[in-house]
Amino acid sequence: MLPFDEIAKVDEPISLVARARYEFYTKNTEQAYAFLEQARKLNPDMHEAILLEAEISAMEGKPERAGLLVGLLATDDSVPEWIQTFAEYIITERLK
Repeated sequence: MLPFDEIAKVDEPISLVARARYEFYTKNTEQAYAFLEQARKLNPDMHEAILLEAEISAMEGKPERAGLLVGLLATDDSVPEWIQTFAEYIITERLK
């Protein structure tokens, strides 16, 4: 288990995304979305939160939402390369 409280002392939004990812991996998508919503309130343009929401949407069979979110990441030059790479993976592998 990650020390979420310690991470939050340094970067609260990334701590919330980490919590959301943990909840997603443990099949608690409702709680994952709740953490993502909190993260997006603190940082609405947070690339990591958008990426995770796209991943969850793809896994839940919501290709339109996932595609929209991935499109936001793919067209933004400020998005780090690793996020763009994972976004491309979502398009090619998860949205088939």
